[in-house]
Amino acid sequence: MIETGAGLRAGFTDAAYEAAGVEIAASAEALWDVADIVAKVRPPTPDELGRTREGQLVISFFYRAQNGDLLDLAKDKGASVIAMDMVPRISRAQKMDALSSMANIAGYRAVIEAGN
Repeated sequence: MIETGAGLRAGFTDAAYEAAGVEIAASAEALWDVADIVAKVRPPTPDELGRTREGQLVISFFYRAQNGDLLDLAKDKGASVIAMDMVPRISRAQKMDALSSMANIAGYRAVIEAGN
């Protein structure tokens, strides 16, 4: 399930997601209400975490040092979180580390751009 319009800035229409079998949620609120696992690129807002429920999993950047209150809010609601910013920067975890994986993609993109 994906929020309506979520892929537009990346060039992916809702129709393309539907053609791939993805269900489109009418709004972010609707998605948070029904999804058991929510993955976000940017840290969730207090309002978003206020919508979490017991047993729900949120995968996102949290930046614990700056946003401890967000993690406490999720804990108080009974939700679990996976803080992507806490993935260790070691070789075995490199494929899960957002900074390393994006640097890798940027390198491939640079070669494509140079060839173009």
